[in-house]
Amino acid sequence: MQEDLDEKLGAILTGRYMHILWANAGKPKPEEAELVESIKRVTTDFVSRPATIGLGLHAFRIDPYAKPIVVHVVGASHVETLNARVTDYDELSRMFPKHQGVEVVMVGVDVVDGPIMRPPLVAFGPRERVYLSSYRGLYHDFWESQVETRQANRPDLVVGFHP
Repeated sequence: MQEDLDEKLGAILTGRYMHILWANAGKPKPEEAELVESIKRVTTDFVSRPATIGLGLHAFRIDPYAKPIVVHVVGASHVETLNARVTDYDELSRMFPKHQGVEVVMVGVDVVDGPIMRPPLVAFGPRERVYLSSYRGLYHDFWESQVETRQANRPDLVVGFHP
């Protein structure tokens, strides 16, 4: 979704931390082509969840330009939330520039404490931004304690990465 991918990958490959990594790895550095493919695999894994949400919005004709959108990620675990940052789903803003606002709420019993462990929005968030939050517990408990009591917004899309 972003421009200048080759330039950005080149900066990673020639960066100081890449040299430190291979100096400390105790293994020979792979060929550059092999490293590029590895970085693409890691990057693809990282952006696959926002891309899947974007595909779901498109497939179900949910228009983020018409109104703010709320997405619940059901069954979220340590895979999605370990070391998660509040900017991890900003790729949605690149997919839908000038959108009305997107809220993504991670809900699951294995949600990890961190910066995204903050309450869901009661009102809609800022335009052109993605608000990422989480809730540790089962989805039906989240629904009863948060959505039905209007402490969280009803979803426009519910996604499950771990059915």
